[in-house]
Amino acid sequence: MKLSNVAPSAARLTFSLRDIGYDFVSAVAYLIDNSGSAGATDVAVEIEFAGPDSVVYIADNGCG
Repeated sequence: MKLSNVAPSAARLTFSLRDIGYDFVSAVAYLIDNSGSAGATDVAVEIEFAGPDSVVYIADNGCG
């Protein structure tokens, strides 16, 4: 079986978390907390503010 390198969809994850009761801030906190659970020693958060087209990037060096 050939595996593809597909980037995860942050939008889908955020909507999924919202559907189970997380607001945006809680969802971001959850993702950062998950970085620690994955063994990350570095977590980077970048925010590009552009009104309704704003983007938040979260990256870590954890496994998974």
